[in-house]
Amino acid sequence: MSTLIMIGNINQYTFANAILAANEKSKELFNGNGLDKIHVFHTPESMIKLNSNLDSNDGWNKFLENNSINYEKFIHRTIRIDTSKRDEDSLEKFANDIEEIMDKNNKVIIDLSNGAIFHRNLLSIVSYILNIKHQYMIDITTLSKLTEERGFLEIAILRQTYFQVPESHKLDSLAYLDLSEMKRYKFKIKELGKKFENISPRTADINFFEENLSHSIEFKLKGDKTRNNTLYRISSASVASSAEELINLILEKKGNNNHHSNPFGVKLNTLLEILKKEDRDIDLEFLEEFNKFILFLRNKTTHKNSQNFLSDVEKFKAELSISMSLEFIEFYTDIVYPSMERLTFENAREVIDYPKEPLVDEDYYFGIDGDSTGACLEDLLVEEKKDELKKISKNISNALKKMGNYITKVSKDNEIIFQTGDDMLVRGRLSFNDLVKIKQIYKDTTETLTCSIGFGKTSKDAYMALKLAKANPMKNMIKGIYFHSKNG
Repeated sequence: MSTLIMIGNINQYTFANAILAANEKSKELFNGNGLDKIHVFHTPESMIKLNSNLDSNDGWNKFLENNSINYEKFIHRTIRIDTSKRDEDSLEKFANDIEEIMDKNNKVIIDLSNGAIFHRNLLSIVSYILNIKHQYMIDITTLSKLTEERGFLEIAILRQTYFQVPESHKLDSLAYLDLSEMKRYKFKIKELGKKFENISPRTADINFFEENLSHSIEFKLKGDKTRNNTLYRISSASVASSAEELINLILEKKGNNNHHSNPFGVKLNTLLEILKKEDRDIDLEFLEEFNKFILFLRNKTTHKNSQNFLSDVEKFKAELSISMSLEFIEFYTDIVYPSMERLTFENAREVIDYPKEPLVDEDYYFGIDGDSTGACLEDLLVEEKKDELKKISKNISNALKKMGNYITKVSKDNEIIFQTGDDMLVRGRLSFNDLVKIKQIYKDTTETLTCSIGFGKTSKDAYMALKLAKANPMKNMIKGIYFHSKNG
């Protein structure tokens, strides 16, 4: 006998129609057997609403009983997930409950017709992870063509409108790659790319770095399917190129520009010697052994051997080399390079309230945010002052446009990373006079509003400085996490 898993619904008609459709689908899939159990994960709202219709003569349970689906089949649970924040405990419990149902039943249908978007999406994701084959939903477009009714529907119509969503393995097989695994790798690559670029925004070739890592993973996944030794060697060599590019960038930041022709191992030793001389706050013994291990793996997996297809041990070494290369990049971007920067600037980093001196001749990040804009707009909404609301909203939009024009006029190399609402993030070179001018543009254009500015050498520093600026009761501030020159 089969089992249905679904989310509760405050709409009793959609709720009951989906159950009836799933019951018919169960008969089709499982030798004429209808649903044996129906597990419903309710929100508190759906539990209350559906229970209120339970004893009605025209309620959902009566409709289902008339179609031979008895209430005894139902197992009700309530899920309480705070969608406004990370509610990991509730999410984990929900996933565990689904997995427990799966462990006890091998004929499971997932219904995705019901529930709020968040909960449906959550059920879909868990079903995908658990590789549940039978996922169905009522197709509203097809339903609209067949009938205008929106109450309890006939079985004949529900059979024609209950469609299967794509199976997990079909998504995984798109374009010869494991799509889900590739997507997860790409998130990781994007994260590493940002850290790589932050080392030297002007010179870092982020396109090569990210594309090279992506191609490396694609070759690795293709090698997984074919067990082809050549593909793994290409993947290992390719991912190592991104790791070497990172070391090149760090050495250049240290003023060492004569290293490009050196082997990767020599470059690592050069950097290690620099770290030893400068007495960095880092475990140098671990770093030295870690470097040796990475070089060992690289040599073992890129060296050509007579086998075209991988043995189990060769496949393991190749996969370990690729995984460890990504860990190597993360270790150097998260720990080694920040350690070097901390010592270089430990006596030069301070939070400042805009001094008259100009910034040093380097790129900084600048975060710009309107002061109390949300509260102002909320007041106008509550007071239903629509014309004034429209005017202020337009003024804010015009202010950001004028500020953006001014910033790019100061230097064509200044980059506006994003510009939305009353927020802006900029990377480039702006003097303190420029920052004062930007604030004045905002105030003049909005007529009544002010903005605050925070800046720093990284986007994280700019964010922290902006938070400090907006924490001041007067707001309308400029604060920066500022690096003096070494001699200053």
